[in-house]
Amino acid sequence: YGTTYVLIAGYGRVYSKRNERAKINCSHSIDSYNRILWYKQTNGEFEFLGYMLATEAPFSKSKFTMSRPAVLTSSLRIHPVQAADSAVYYCASSRAQWLRKPQQLNKNLKKKPEGEDKEEEEEEEEEEG
Repeated sequence: YGTTYVLIAGYGRVYSKRNERAKINCSHSIDSYNRILWYKQTNGEFEFLGYMLATEAPFSKSKFTMSRPAVLTSSLRIHPVQAADSAVYYCASSRAQWLRKPQQLNKNLKKKPEGEDKEEEEEEEEEEG
């Protein structure tokens, strides 16, 4: 009863004693994928634990600490380990989506002068008729 284990998909088992730390490592091979996401699966249900970008410093969420020592590697630390932490843990990698202000996305679009829409509609009607 003093030992809890966590199963990491593709990485085997990690064992830890209750109230101690467990560290799970993850790696991938596509250096343009700069976001790592961590999930926990228990009883068929997935729980999203968090994600981080390649440029972020390690951070903690609840009992989980995520770090990213290099673009292609990441680790998840669990502290303190409890029986409820026994699960399958997954990491996934993807490209981060960057959001910009609408003005930046549509810089090439210009507002039509008033009345221009009416002129275009009239021209289309003449062509059809």
